[in-house]
Amino acid sequence: MGWMILIGIIVGALILIFVVIVKAQLKKPATGLAGMIGEVGMTLSELDPNGKVRIHGREVWNATNLFPGEVIKRGEKVEVVRIEGTTLVVKKREV
Repeated sequence: MGWMILIGIIVGALILIFVVIVKAQLKKPATGLAGMIGEVGMTLSELDPNGKVRIHGREVWNATNLFPGEVIKRGEKVEVVRIEGTTLVVKKREV
């Protein structure tokens, strides 16, 4: 009975390692500003249409809403659509 538990733990660990490796391989390479496209961040201020967002958990950027008539509230998740100079153009992240 004990050896079955051990085998189950080993198989589970191998599956977890496999999933982590596959996810790392599928992640797109971040190269310069183009690597920011598609990244997810969080608003630090209301975007109406301009404000601040945090990307990668530490980088703070100026941002503008892709849809100027729509207000994105502070603390909401956004996705980077494009970059205009030093400003990220973002849209509200759909859950």
